[in-house]
Amino acid sequence: MVEEDLRERLARLIVDALEVGNGKMEQDTINALFRAFGVDFASLADPRGPSRKFNKRGAAAKRLASAAPSAEALISKLIQCGGWIVDMVEEVYRRLASHAATTTGTSEAIRLESSEVNTGHLTISPAFIEQLRHLERVLRSVDIINVDTEAIKEFLGWDNWEFYGHFPLDSRESLRLADSILRLSSMAPDVSARAASDPAWCSVDDAMQRAKEAADELIDHAERALRGQMAVKDLEVVNVDLTDVPRSIVLPRNWPAGSAMNSLAGFVLMYRLDLYELDVVRRRESLSCDALALAQWLESVAESCRRASIWLNDEVFRREDSIDVWQWVDAIREFLNLPLWGQRDLLYEIWVLCETLGACEQAGWEVELTGLHDGNVWVLPRNRGDAPVAKLRYGADPTIVLDVWRERHRKVESREFSPDVTVSTPEPNSRELLVVEAKDRYGMALGRPSLDGQAHPPRRNEKAALSVAEKYAAGLRPVVTWVCNHCEIVPKVDPKKNYGDAWNLIHLAANFRPSHVPAVFAKTVAYALRPYHVP
Repeated sequence: MVEEDLRERLARLIVDALEVGNGKMEQDTINALFRAFGVDFASLADPRGPSRKFNKRGAAAKRLASAAPSAEALISKLIQCGGWIVDMVEEVYRRLASHAATTTGTSEAIRLESSEVNTGHLTISPAFIEQLRHLERVLRSVDIINVDTEAIKEFLGWDNWEFYGHFPLDSRESLRLADSILRLSSMAPDVSARAASDPAWCSVDDAMQRAKEAADELIDHAERALRGQMAVKDLEVVNVDLTDVPRSIVLPRNWPAGSAMNSLAGFVLMYRLDLYELDVVRRRESLSCDALALAQWLESVAESCRRASIWLNDEVFRREDSIDVWQWVDAIREFLNLPLWGQRDLLYEIWVLCETLGACEQAGWEVELTGLHDGNVWVLPRNRGDAPVAKLRYGADPTIVLDVWRERHRKVESREFSPDVTVSTPEPNSRELLVVEAKDRYGMALGRPSLDGQAHPPRRNEKAALSVAEKYAAGLRPVVTWVCNHCEIVPKVDPKKNYGDAWNLIHLAANFRPSHVPAVFAKTVAYALRPYHVP
């Protein structure tokens, strides 16, 4: 299977899984995926106008395949997209397994079911989690490379944007090869101009071309090694696609600062974009020297580049294993066909519920899940919940009890409310203390605060983050209201900021997901639930 065909197959699998082109599509993920490869997804409009049928999914797959410089880059983005789901599955499993173990002494599997009829369920078990991890390992093992990072550091010797490393490594009298390679591009135009007016410099120009070709080959080897390292979860990939660059470059944005791979990525990028401007004085000095001496220096650079290419390929980047591309495609298809993809909105809401329970525990409350059947089935309502899904007992005084609801249905002055998570005092005098609304699949506008007192207030975006939060805050009057979005909120919001008042706190969080839960979330949960007599 050729690279182009592989990219097209992968792109089609990805856009199908993300449901591109319909109302359920993963808007934020899609935008981020296409943006990573320099494509504005919103610009993929029907070229024939609205009157004729247009296959946006097919067009999106083709555009994504053509924009991605390699199959590895596509896989990297897929792992990032699916990684947060795997993390959520494990966190939910830990939550439910601990309660099931307390109840029955066993927790081999946790099955999440909706209380509605004819809806599916998601079974989370150690075997299921291992399946996810296995697929991740398969997707990451396309070209397993063992990297000698110490050799890279010694070869480059990068310090404050200048390269002091020598090659071969065992000789300090050898050439500063990385430095010499980066000087070639800036020297080449002057050498060509000199050769056009002075025949004695024609041999120098020829030597320059050979040195450039050898340097290009060395950079190609380094870039391929970097691409092989791309299929790693949580590494963000950027595609530099400029008109004056011979090819698109895939480089990691967030390798650990100062690492060998970070230095190598910077070296490749500087060569591709001709960014090395530290040698202006030395370049002029080189051009004023004897033509024969310069030609000999260029020949030594070319020979060192050829030897360094072999060294990189055979010693620094040692390929230990690989995988057939058909296995690769099959693994991706299996990954995307897992039931969690079809119910990832439910999974996100359940994870937010579990994260809220975790914050309650941090505040000194003991959590008791209700509705556990046979020790391993937690029945959760999709909407209109008519019973709490958990109870909280205050550790310092177990007689103090609160109810935790999912999708609790409330009607207040003809308005209906059913937030994803509610913590309230028990019946018969139930009062909401905490409301948490989970949003996913699409980015949200921040919106503007309500303008009370205006006779004709301007029309508001009811789906904006502030509108959603204020609806719950005004209707249910909790102490704290949170709107947590898996995607972006634009403009950028500060989760520590109170968008409400002193009596009714409102907080907003964007990119609310595993490993990105702001500390203020637990702090405000503790504030909302603190018994009044507790100092």
